[in-house]
Amino acid sequence: MVDHSELKAEAAAISPEVKAMLDKMEADEQAMFCLAATFVRETGRASISALQRNFKLSYGSACRLMDGLVVRGVVTPIDSEGRRTVLPVSVPIDATMSKGERS
Repeated sequence: MVDHSELKAEAAAISPEVKAMLDKMEADEQAMFCLAATFVRETGRASISALQRNFKLSYGSACRLMDGLVVRGVVTPIDSEGRRTVLPVSVPIDATMSKGERS
């Protein structure tokens, strides 16, 4: 069982430099997600390989990005034929990110 007081103590012990680096990484991740969501919606290409080619990402990074697109309702999970469908825009991407939904 996880002791939450230990986790809070560890989080408080993070140096300001490390915290700044983590904040920058999170901001970069959010920016990349917004770019990827825009790309997928504009092109209709909801594939990991399209993300890899367009953004010059590794396979693992493109997979994580695609997982984020699925979680946030931009594309459907992969179907039995190996395809994904781009979902219609119901909530702007920026609004989704500002609500604190993270993958």
